[in-house]
Amino acid sequence: MKEPNQIHVLVTGGAGFLGSHLCEHLLNDGQDVLCVDNFYTGSKRNIQHLLQNPFFELLRHDITFPFMWRWTGFTTWSALQRRCIESIER
Repeated sequence: MKEPNQIHVLVTGGAGFLGSHLCEHLLNDGQDVLCVDNFYTGSKRNIQHLLQNPFFELLRHDITFPFMWRWTGFTTWSALQRRCIESIER
C-alpha cells in the first residue's frame, strides 16, 4: 500500500554503483523508485536484492532515446515528463 507521503523517484543509471546505492537509500526512506539503466556499465547484481521490493521497478532502457512509462498507480507521468523537459530547456 502506498504511503501518504510517498513520492515517485526516477533514478537513471540505477544499476551502477552509485545509482544502486541511491535506489536502496530511497527505498529505505519509503519512496517508490523506477530504476532506468542500459547496463553498459551497470550490473543487475547491484540491484538484485531490490527486485523483490514492491516499490521498486526496473526498466532496461538507454535514456538517450525517448520512452513513456506508466508507473503502477502513477497516472501523471506525462505531466512529470513535461516538467523535466521544461526544466532542461531553461
